[in-house]
Amino acid sequence: MADNQRTKTIVFIMLGVIAALAVGAIAGWFVRGLEVDDLEEELAMTRDRLAEAEIDGAQDEPAEVVTDDAAETLPEVESAPADTAAPTGSGSSATPTSERQPGMVVAVTGSPGAYVLRIDYVLFLTGAEAAAAATAHGDESPPPNDYYVVNDNPLLRDFPIRPGIPVTVVTNDDGTSDSDGHTITLDQWVAALSGPSAGAYRASIYWVTITDATITAIEAQYVP
Repeated sequence: MADNQRTKTIVFIMLGVIAALAVGAIAGWFVRGLEVDDLEEELAMTRDRLAEAEIDGAQDEPAEVVTDDAAETLPEVESAPADTAAPTGSGSSATPTSERQPGMVVAVTGSPGAYVLRIDYVLFLTGAEAAAAATAHGDESPPPNDYYVVNDNPLLRDFPIRPGIPVTVVTNDDGTSDSDGHTITLDQWVAALSGPSAGAYRASIYWVTITDATITAIEAQYVP
């Protein structure tokens, strides 16, 4: 009888222990569940705060400023030229365009005060350029007297001559050469081109200055 009583007592104790463990487990699970819920809620709130902070930061961030150093790396954009047309008043004047070219005189037409010169441009070369050109054309190189004339372009050009300009020539009236050169009037030069020594005058190379499509200077080139 005493053994049965001890057995029952042990069973009751074990059942109590098991019940206590079960209650503890259930209580622990419930507590952990609450803790997990609290953690998830805190995480959600944290994510919301971070998102709001990023939005506020983006709104408050200043616009990018290009410094002088950075500006130097930007591609340069050429601006359109300003309107530089000169006023039409009587005191206005445009900058003249001018060039100086050597050539052979082909003809002079027109009348005094309205002459037109037809010229055949050439290249008048000296030194190394003259030697190279002479070699390229199959002529003696270096060329005699250290100059060489190239006339490969057959194009002829017509220009009006400014009235009254002087002309520098290296030919005398008798057809001989004048190494120092001298000046005659435009009318005298035109007459000489068809006079007794026309061949000598026409054989000269002339440097012409062309300003705004008009010949403003004529100078003969002396060659030995």
